[in-house]
Amino acid sequence: MFGSPLVRRMALREIVHTPESENRDIVRTPTNLELGSTVLTPSPDEQVIRQRGRRKVQQVTKLQVGRSEFFDHTPPRIPVTPTKSPRKNPLKTSTPIRTSPRKRLQLGTSLSPSVGSPNKSRQSLSFSFTPKRNRIGTGRNLSVPNVVKSLRGLSHDQLVGLLEDLMTDHVDMVEEVCDRLPSPDLKPLEERLNYLKRNIFQSFPSSKLLGSNRDAFCYRRVFTHISAFKKECLDQGRALVASEQWHAMIEYVVLAWSYIRLLPDWDNAAHNKMKAQCFTGLAGLCMQAIKCAPLDQNDYCQLKHTLADLRRDCPEMNMCYNYAAGFAAS
Repeated sequence: MFGSPLVRRMALREIVHTPESENRDIVRTPTNLELGSTVLTPSPDEQVIRQRGRRKVQQVTKLQVGRSEFFDHTPPRIPVTPTKSPRKNPLKTSTPIRTSPRKRLQLGTSLSPSVGSPNKSRQSLSFSFTPKRNRIGTGRNLSVPNVVKSLRGLSHDQLVGLLEDLMTDHVDMVEEVCDRLPSPDLKPLEERLNYLKRNIFQSFPSSKLLGSNRDAFCYRRVFTHISAFKKECLDQGRALVASEQWHAMIEYVVLAWSYIRLLPDWDNAAHNKMKAQCFTGLAGLCMQAIKCAPLDQNDYCQLKHTLADLRRDCPEMNMCYNYAAGFAAS
């Protein structure tokens, strides 16, 4: 049919340019390059995963060790101040110690350079103050107000020692001092008792709503303050007896007795023991003062009426009352 070569060539040219061949060219399979650029494009998540690969270890050669680029990743070094050399002991040096002229005059000794152990050098620099007896009112400064101001700064024992020395050196002053000696002031003793009594009542529990305020619970709260009151009450009386102030002792018994009566009475009889000890102790001191005091018949009569009111609180006070009543009747 297509025998001649020319005819066959023409027939093949027409077949190639048919629409089917054009469609066949459009639907052709993509190449490897096209697949890599379009179809095989990785997603954003896959790109992140690919970037998490192992770090490449930087190979450093011997020539790069001395370069500054190799130390760029190290943190900056903080400058450190060099440590100071220890100071030398100035006492061990042979150079003289510099001091002001005023200090040399105060020390009274010349500070020469000393070479030796530090202990010896320190001893040469130290000085001790020797207390001297202070004599007040010498020369033109002698005046009564200055002496009185100085006496107010002394303690009780210092004043007693001062008067004892004066009366020992001047025997003629003993009679004059005895005539001018006042009676003890009982006001500070009363203030002390009032203060301790107030502490007792302030220590009661304020939030107690049920029950009595004289039970064991309240007693445990105020036990310490009652004990302090008893000790101070008896100690003040013993101090007056030791100083042989008999009239002041009798007055103190009457004064302290009124404060002891104000102490609380407890539901338990055993808790009233310290209050009874205060009464008993003062009764014994009062008996000693009555026996030693120089009283006349009028004083005994007045004391008898005073003790008649006190003996109702303490049986031991009956001895004092009977003693005073015997001298009052005679």
